Amino acid sequence: MEKVFSPGFDSNTFYALLIGCYGYRLPHDLLSTDIDTVFEHVIPCFYSEKKGDGPYAGSNIRRDLLQAICHGQRTFVKDFFKEIFIILNGKEEFPSPEYSHYMFLRFHLKLMEMLQKGVEPYTELELDRVMANLEKKCSAFLENHAPALWNGKQVCEDIGAYTGEALEKLSYFKQFAK
Repeated sequence: MEKVFSPGFDSNTFYALLIGCYGYRLPHDLLSTDIDTVFEHVIPCFYSEKKGDGPYAGSNIRRDLLQAICHGQRTFVKDFFKEIFIILNGKEEFPSPEYSHYMFLRFHLKLMEMLQKGVEPYTELELDRVMANLEKKCSAFLENHAPALWNGKQVCEDIGAYTGEALEKLSYFKQFAK
């Protein structure tokens, strides 16, 4: 697999990769990027190559990856506009709150899948605060029954219902709470 990252990156760069921003977009028919490819191939390959390499290695990579998965929506900003944006067909596209939350849930569901499969670096993440963060962020969407749209297509009919269903599955993370 071809190298994906440039030398200078952090949790914002990981989030850009996850959401499909700034040239890190891996095409998907419906979403802003291909989550499966990113989680199953790109991140493990990068981690395997870089985990013992220089000042930005193992624990720093794991910290930033978890930060991007759990808090990416909050930390990733476009300069002073403080908006997430994705370049799509040469134009800036701004995901709705419903779509951003949908992706947030998808990231957590994929993280859970990777943990269950025993894939590194996910098995080495410090997951003790993941469930508390999920519950906090999901509470704002449980009563929101709007659809999640991306690129003019509906990816989720009812974000509130999807949040409730996902939260039940994601209770898996309770086992890591201290």
